[in-house]
Parts: sequence; structure tokens; C-alpha cells
Amino acid sequence: MKSFKFILLLLLVLIIPIRSWSQTPLINNNLLGVYGSQDDKVSRFQPMTLSFNTHHWQNGGSILVEVFQDSYVPAYAKYIVNLGYGFGANWGEKQMILVESSGEKYFDLEFGPEFDLGVVQSGYPNKGVPIYLKMKPYLQCRIRVTHSRNIVQTLQNSNQIQFPAIGTPTVISDFTPSKFSNDPLWTTSSLRVQGNDNHYIAQGNFGIGTTTPGEKLSVNGNIRAHEIKVESSATTWPDYVFDQDYDLPKLEDLKTYIVQNKHLPNVPNGTTVEREGVSLGEMNKILLQKVEELTLYMLQAADHAKKQDEAILELKSALKEIRK
Repeated sequence: MKSFKFILLLLLVLIIPIRSWSQTPLINNNLLGVYGSQDDKVSRFQPMTLSFNTHHWQNGGSILVEVFQDSYVPAYAKYIVNLGYGFGANWGEKQMILVESSGEKYFDLEFGPEFDLGVVQSGYPNKGVPIYLKMKPYLQCRIRVTHSRNIVQTLQNSNQIQFPAIGTPTVISDFTPSKFSNDPLWTTSSLRVQGNDNHYIAQGNFGIGTTTPGEKLSVNGNIRAHEIKVESSATTWPDYVFDQDYDLPKLEDLKTYIVQNKHLPNVPNGTTVEREGVSLGEMNKILLQKVEELTLYMLQAADHAKKQDEAILELKSALKEIRK
């Protein structure tokens, strides 16, 4: 009989935690109400508030927030919110990442100012931060939140989330909704872009064969093209070489410079080119300047030769008269 009671007690000890664990939701999925902006006014709601400890490790993973714009024009956006250790707690910055956007959206999510919850955990304060929904006029949105936080009425501990009543929105100044993902695009497969519209990178630098591009386009390798067009300002193009007041270097000075420096004036030497590379636009201007200067030297030489020929003819004529 005692052994039967012991076995029964053991089963209860094992079954009750399993049952409790199975009834505890690991992932919460909350559908919030309808948020409607006021007519002809830009509005702001506070659909949720999050808590976190400012220093310690803490539970609570990423929060998925989906916004459905279901009036005016259809649109959809998906945000990832990261708030916790390494993301605003102890180090790093909290994140609001727009990972997907479809349609012409007239809303946006953003963090509000942090505030103290008046609770200290192991020497460090717990704080709260609201998430705001900003909306253009005549708009209606619904929100779905997927998370693993504890839902509470009043924030106190870390890893909690509060869903305030919708209430009356706050009228705010106008804003420009973000339309593009601010999440880095990573792939170990081929990156392919198709479509008839223009494709562009609005900001930053682009690298091929390098992870540290220093220019708008940095290529560590060869480039093949049918034509490369380099634009330049008319004021810097070397037409000025043919101006009447252009100071053409004397050949004697040019010779001295070449002997001392082993390259032409204003032309980078081999060490500089190896270290910094060559700007095609600038180098073309320099080379054109040298060609135009060389043309002037040739014209000067031609004038000098013509004068010499004329002088020789005069000498021949004079010599001929003397021999008569």
C-alpha cells in the first residue's frame, strides 16, 4: 500500500509540472483594436509599452509587430522590435527594424521616451518605453503583436508588455513615413534584382570584392564595359591652356623638374598611384593639359623653324649677291 501511494505521489509530481508547462503559452499573439486618426489631423497612438532592466540579462526575445492599413489605401508593414540585454540594456541600442513593407503606407512606428518604473532589480533600475503609432489623417489601422513577454496591466518588472486602451490620439506635426527596410540584407546565395524600373542605392557605398568600400563604388578586381563616361566641370577642363595669358613652363625649367623628380609636373608619381590609385577624370584632365602644352611647344618650335628657314633664305640671297 505504501509503495502504491509512493508511485501515485511520484506521478503527481511529474504530471502537474508537465500540465502546467503545457498550458503556459510560449508565444503570445495579440490582435489589438482599430486605430483611427482624426480627420485632417496627423495623430499618434500608444498601442503598447515595454519594460526592461537597464543592466542585467533578461528574458524576452524579439517582438514582431504587424500593422495593417485597412482604410484609405491598403498597406502592410512588419517591424521587429529588439529591447533587452545588448539592445538598450547594459550596452547597444534598442532596435525598431522595418523588415517588410507593402503598398503605400501612411503610418510609422517609433519608440517614445524612456521612463523610470520606480523598481530596482539587483542594483539597477527597471524602465519602460512606449511604442508609438503615427498616422496620417483619414487613416485606419489594426495591429497584431507576436511576442514572448508577460502581459500586465501595470509595468513593474523586466520582460513585460502593456497594451493600453486605445483612447484619444495625440495630435502631432506632420511626418514622412519610412517606406524601405532598414534591416541589412544578408544572403549566402546569389543576389538577383529583376524588374523594369530603375534600381538604385540611395545612400552609403557599394563594394564588389571588398567589405570596406571607400567610394560610392569600390571594385577589387577588373571591370569590363563598352564605355565609361566621366563628367567634369567646364571651368576645370584644360581649355585654359590655350588662353593668351597661360603661363606655359619654359623647356629649361621643365627639363630641370624632370631630372629632379623623374615625372612631369602635376602628374602623380608611381608611389602615390600605388598607394591611392588614379582618378580617371582627374588623370584625363592632367593628360589633356600635357597634350595641349606639348601642342604649344610644337607650335613654338614650328614658328622658330619657320623663322630660321626665312633667315636662311635671306642669308642665301645675300651670299648670292656677294658672289656676283
